[in-house]
Amino acid sequence: MKVILIGGSAIYVYQLASSLAEFGLKIKMLMEEEHYLEEFKEANFEIVKLFKKSDSYFDRINKIFDCCKSFNPNIVHLQSTVSVRRDVFFLFKKEFLKYNLVYTAHNIVPHNVAFLENFALKLVYKRLPFIIVHANRNKEFLTKKFNIKQEKIYVIPHGVFNFYHRFTKNITKQDARKILNLEPDKKIILFFGNLRKNKGLIFLLHAYKEIITKIADVKLLIAGPPLGQKPSKISILIEKLKISSSVIFIPKFIPHSQVGFYFKATDLVVLPYLNISQSGVALTAIAYGLPLVATDVGGLPEVVFDKKNGLIVKARKTKDLSEAIIYILTNQKIYQDMQKYNLEVVMPAFNWHDIAKKTIEVYEKAIS
Repeated sequence: MKVILIGGSAIYVYQLASSLAEFGLKIKMLMEEEHYLEEFKEANFEIVKLFKKSDSYFDRINKIFDCCKSFNPNIVHLQSTVSVRRDVFFLFKKEFLKYNLVYTAHNIVPHNVAFLENFALKLVYKRLPFIIVHANRNKEFLTKKFNIKQEKIYVIPHGVFNFYHRFTKNITKQDARKILNLEPDKKIILFFGNLRKNKGLIFLLHAYKEIITKIADVKLLIAGPPLGQKPSKISILIEKLKISSSVIFIPKFIPHSQVGFYFKATDLVVLPYLNISQSGVALTAIAYGLPLVATDVGGLPEVVFDKKNGLIVKARKTKDLSEAIIYILTNQKIYQDMQKYNLEVVMPAFNWHDIAKKTIEVYEKAIS
């Protein structure tokens, strides 16, 4: 079976493609030139650095068409939309449809989609024959919001992000803290990833004001590039709450080679999200055995199991958030049990071999 994988998170697609190739599939991954990593040279499949930042929409579509013509795949597996407004017209041409389309909706509604673009997105979902989502809740949401038939939606979990282990293989927690200039004796709470309004960081900051009254030896580490949320406003809020002495704020892109250090150095990962489909940050935390506190939104409760590998709280509830964080960090036995559950139960459950196997089952249905 020949498969083209297009778009999406480079590391997610790389890990999926690697496992698909282990089943004997011939894989071609089409990706952004600027997102290529040196570590991808180890790939057991073909990677094409096809897209340039300067490419227009039509450049991208023509490049995809040309690759399909030369490779002649059985499956074209899209990992993201190219353009919500235009895809409905160009991705469903007769010459493209013959390849059997599969689409993974990592975000049911992509970030920053304008209100009127929801109509175009609905048309895209209506016309797609096979859709993969990462959680049962996402399937329900997709069905209700866009009136999509359940029988063409397949739930396949997001794999655990163990890609970063290669950078931290011989690194201890104390080593990671030295690399990041973090104090060796503090409890570190991590908020990691793109700074978007839907991530609920302001609620964590308000909760943290209460946390430092109960736990003295604690630090809040915030790291990730600002996307829709101004760092200056976050800094002002940190100052206003008088928590700046124990908050480390790094509003910038973290290179892939350094991501693992942040998780290795951390004690607890917090996801105070207001809305989300699924979280790669959660799957990275699980890969490092870290307990989590997450909100009851999207697919989070399907990877953060309440009282097993973390705690689930209601979104926007600052008090609930602070109490959950304090509870985990002040109960050593609970903390250790959550670590163990992550490493022994959750991480094996979200292995890429099984995810690839389920993905191939969708491919086989598409071909038949």
